[in-house]
Amino acid sequence: METSDIKQRLSIEKVLSHYGLQANRNNMLKCPFHEEKEPSLKIYPPHPASVPQGTCGV
Repeated sequence: METSDIKQRLSIEKVLSHYGLQANRNNMLKCPFHEEKEPSLKIYPPHPASVPQGTCGV
């Protein structure tokens, strides 16, 4: 199975849910790689990509 096949079959929401993560109504969530007070990770559904925003430098 190719990476592109996996991306077509799984939404970013399903992947986040699998890891116990959920974006807020603005599609923002706290970065899972470090502790932070405010969400800085922005996701862009339905595209299988996420881009750190704000203070998240990871």
